Amino acid sequence: MGLLIGAARNVFTGAGPTHVTLKQAAAVPYASLGVRVDDGPEVLIVLVTDAPHSRLWTAGKTIAVQTNDGRIVRTSGLPRNLSGLSGDVGADVSPIDALRRKEGTRTLLYDFADLNAYSVKTVCRTTPQGHENIQILGKAIPTERIAEDCRADALGWSFTNTFWVGEKSGLVWQSVQHIHPRLGPVTTEILRPPETP
Repeated sequence: MGLLIGAARNVFTGAGPTHVTLKQAAAVPYASLGVRVDDGPEVLIVLVTDAPHSRLWTAGKTIAVQTNDGRIVRTSGLPRNLSGLSGDVGADVSPIDALRRKEGTRTLLYDFADLNAYSVKTVCRTTPQGHENIQILGKAIPTERIAEDCRADALGWSFTNTFWVGEKSGLVWQSVQHIHPRLGPVTTEILRPPETP
């Protein structure tokens, strides 16, 4: 666990390897996620809670990332954090819905405690972009790519999220997400998948 905490500190210092290596990922016998903030080094965090549609990934007490079907819905320990994310009127926030519905618009509500901004209305349009093979730790994974163009007028914030969803598993293998208007993109990739997607 000490190695995980040391690696987590690299998010702030910028020291350390650019990518988690196959050897490093293999040394951790738990489901794991690689996380990179902007152009910083990739940090390995492990799965500690696996509930239907919701997962909590941590590096000790240093970093925590909660996901809902691959979408980041809450963080702690990053330079800027997402306090919470929900769908308007309790709607689902899963990016995988875009594959089922083909395209569509949804409203997401973002909370940023450090900005004293809550329920920030963000309108997102999702568009499936077809098949794409991605590489994670040298392994080719067939995915469907989803782009999500979002706009939060109250904060003058617009961004595009991208998700790569496993064609068979429905698992979000890789993503580039914008979780805070004052933080660069957060890239995630599943290094060791959970036993059940």
